[in-house]
Amino acid sequence: MFKALKGKAASALDAAQSGSGSGGNAKREAELEAKVASLEKENEKKSEALKKTQVKMKKLEETEQRLLGDLQKKEAELSRNSKLLEKFKAEGASANSELEEQMAEVVKRAEESEAKMNESEEKMKQMEIETSKIRETLERQTDLANASTELQAQLDKQMAAIGEQESKFKARIVTLRKQLEVAERKVMNAKYLSESHEQISAEAQMRLFASENKATECDRRLQRSLERYASLEHDLQVEKLTSQCQSGRSNIKETEQSIRECYSDPLLKVPAGTAKRRQLKKFEEQLKKLRAQQKSQSEFLSQLTNIGDSNELLRTASNNNDIETVKRLLKQGCSCNVPDETGFSAFKYACGKGHIPIIRLFLDTCDILDEDGRMTSLILSAKNSHDDVVRLLLKRGADIEGKDQVGRTALHVACDNNNRSTAQELLDLGANVNAVDKKGNSSLHYCAQKNFAPIARLLLDRGIDTEIENVDTLTASKIAMEKKNQRVIEVLKDDKRMKDLAIQNANIESAKMDTRDFERGLEAALM
Repeated sequence: MFKALKGKAASALDAAQSGSGSGGNAKREAELEAKVASLEKENEKKSEALKKTQVKMKKLEETEQRLLGDLQKKEAELSRNSKLLEKFKAEGASANSELEEQMAEVVKRAEESEAKMNESEEKMKQMEIETSKIRETLERQTDLANASTELQAQLDKQMAAIGEQESKFKARIVTLRKQLEVAERKVMNAKYLSESHEQISAEAQMRLFASENKATECDRRLQRSLERYASLEHDLQVEKLTSQCQSGRSNIKETEQSIRECYSDPLLKVPAGTAKRRQLKKFEEQLKKLRAQQKSQSEFLSQLTNIGDSNELLRTASNNNDIETVKRLLKQGCSCNVPDETGFSAFKYACGKGHIPIIRLFLDTCDILDEDGRMTSLILSAKNSHDDVVRLLLKRGADIEGKDQVGRTALHVACDNNNRSTAQELLDLGANVNAVDKKGNSSLHYCAQKNFAPIARLLLDRGIDTEIENVDTLTASKIAMEKKNQRVIEVLKDDKRMKDLAIQNANIESAKMDTRDFERGLEAALM
């Protein structure tokens, strides 16, 4: 590049020498040649320096390209200037000055290139310093990696030891769990055995209690059977003794007639009447035996008749509230459980009449659960509205659900006889309001049949089921409609309205509760 510049400058100088023959121009040309020579030396040095720094001048290629472009432009200018040298012979000095300026510019650019090269060298030094730092950092990291590898190996060993301990602990835990499960099973078995023992004990106690109740009931029934058997045996003995007394009297009459015939026989006192006398003697002995037998049978019959009369007298005294007679007959051994032909005993007569003092006398020996007759003592008391007797009987163990021959309970009978106070007393003491008789009629059916509105209201207040149907598929409401019992119909309608209103209120309250719960949930969600 600089050689081409030198050749162009030399050609320009030759042209200037041929165009001007003055001595001043020759001197200037010499100076220029000296300068060009010095420039050539410097350019050679620079070219050598540039060759050495070509590797480091990659970033300066763009600048060199710009410089090449500028040089090309200058070459074009020099070519134009060579064409114009003839015109500028007079102006050679100015051309030389411009050439000096251009050369100065070239020097300046060379200096800038050198400065950039210095900067590149400084950057290379900095890069070397940074590289050394990076190497030191890498060495430290390598040391750290080696240390971390050693630590990892130690950690692996420790983890292996921990794993072994953990496996031992797990095995121990499994063993302990198995032991715990065995212990829990033993505890559960013990608990089960304890519960079974308690349950068996409770069942045994219940069975013992039931057995005692059954034994008591059997004793009661046995005593009642014995009393009935004694009564029947008494009647049979009375009947048998009566027939025996009648036959004895007829036999006595026949024997007396035979004796009279013997005495009226004329052969009785003659020696030939020995057989007749023997026969008479037999008749007299037979008559004596028959009269003795008749006497004993009559006395025994009198005693049996007195016993039967005493039981009848006890029933009569109980019915008439004759306390003194009752006490006397009880001391004589009369039983208050012996029934008459209607099946009513002295105790039932007292309960039916409501004679509390006589009932108290009978309580220790009476059969309060007697259901063999037409109705129980409790039903008789409820029928006649004897509330005090009802309370007393129930307190002493009477069956509140005992039934008569048609399946009616005391509550049925009280409602059938319009005894509201007795019905209320029975309900207060636990009577089943929904009990039905053999035909499926509830107490409300009886009220609807006879138009007993107050008792119907009482039953409805106590929660009786209005939808109960009897064997004819009739409810109490249908019976009241058929009988046109308007008061009971109104009571049933009022109850239906009240139930519907209660259901509506319950639905409203439920809706309010749901709303409040929803609002609380919404507030909680918003919070």
